[in-house]
Amino acid sequence: MDVNKNNFKSRKFPIDSHLQHPPDIRMDKAQMWEAAQEGIKRRLRGIWDLNEGRDGKGDASLWSYDIEGCMAEYACALYLGVDPTFPSQKGTQYADLSNGDDVRYTVHPTGYLCVKSKDPPDRRIWLVKGANGVYWIIGCILAKDAKGMKECRNMRSMWGEEFHIPESKLVSKSELLCRSDDAISLPVDGAR
Repeated sequence: MDVNKNNFKSRKFPIDSHLQHPPDIRMDKAQMWEAAQEGIKRRLRGIWDLNEGRDGKGDASLWSYDIEGCMAEYACALYLGVDPTFPSQKGTQYADLSNGDDVRYTVHPTGYLCVKSKDPPDRRIWLVKGANGVYWIIGCILAKDAKGMKECRNMRSMWGEEFHIPESKLVSKSELLCRSDDAISLPVDGAR
């Protein structure tokens, strides 16, 4: 299946504006390799420590999910100018980035930010779109603000309750340039 922009338009999928602009981060081969190695380690920890898929019935797409997730985290760290090293432990209580922020990524042009009910309330969570070393940093929100939005969708998944926040409700990169690091909280109703 051809997945170019024209195909998306013909199928009436809206193309987000980020695709109209150059990516924020293009990782080089060394950066991609470092992030991919961490993604492989994460997947193996999931298999070995959590018994995910040890019965042979596991979801093979989790390999790409873990690798691309690590690459998106690395790209976001580069964009923010923070140390791109990965935490030694994973879990909701541990942040993805060395500055205490979390990253959620999607390959879908119209994808949203997924905030989990277990995310710490004061954790800043970034939405990153893209794949294969080419990423757009879309924006961020504090978990407590996302959980308080009336218009966000509540869903249940294998990770528990989720809040799906559209790109339009995130604090954009341009807005962040005008704010201090500790002032990214939006009103609960999402008004700007």
